[in-house]
Amino acid sequence: MIFVMQETKMKDKYITIGNVDVGIFHSQREVIDEMFHRLANTGSSVAIAINPEKILVSLESDVIANIIEQSDIRFPDGIGVVKVMEWRSRQALPRLPGCELWQSLMAESGQRNEPVFLVGSTEDVIQKTAEQLQKEYKVNLVGVQNGFFRDDDALIDQIILSKARVVTIAMGSPKQEEIIFKCKNAGVQAIFMGVGGTYDVYTGNVKRAPKIFCNMGLEWFYRLYKQPTRIKRQWRLAYYLWLVLLKRI
Repeated sequence: MIFVMQETKMKDKYITIGNVDVGIFHSQREVIDEMFHRLANTGSSVAIAINPEKILVSLESDVIANIIEQSDIRFPDGIGVVKVMEWRSRQALPRLPGCELWQSLMAESGQRNEPVFLVGSTEDVIQKTAEQLQKEYKVNLVGVQNGFFRDDDALIDQIILSKARVVTIAMGSPKQEEIIFKCKNAGVQAIFMGVGGTYDVYTGNVKRAPKIFCNMGLEWFYRLYKQPTRIKRQWRLAYYLWLVLLKRI
């Protein structure tokens, strides 16, 4: 595969890495405000987490590239993305883990009494997620659907009937994004966020790295230690950094 050398492109609100314009945000609050601003002004908002792997895949897959391009908010979830953004913009920027941003979105939705629909994970995990959200944030849940369904159109009909204004889908990429854009194309007006394994983390079904690792930007190392099979993904991270250093992305 041949990569075309690219100059750093920086605007007031984003930095381009590869062919992905990653949003410059200084806090979770900024992202949440942008979500609700777009919902109020355009009728919908699609937020996608950006990490090094997703940037590389976008260079290899037109499907992923199109999904990312169609999204409204691309926030830096991976430490490898944040460090490149800091280097190119010469400013300190926070990493915005998707699982933490989702929790902030749920807290804000509870305060606003916005109707929320959850999709994904197993039946047990999604029910636990629903119970915890109602208890912790008083979230106005209008529907839940586990990730084991066959009919996308039937799910979209459920979401439309629920009149949800916030929809989060935990099915992994690119499936969760495919569902999001099917919903959007069907006329669903909502904040959409693909959240991967977030429900499992929130319910304690999967443990995150200790805070000291997260704060040092070493969550990837902890995951590798716990799951050595992730070594191939870490080689991808090394490849990403090599491309950055050579200014090919």
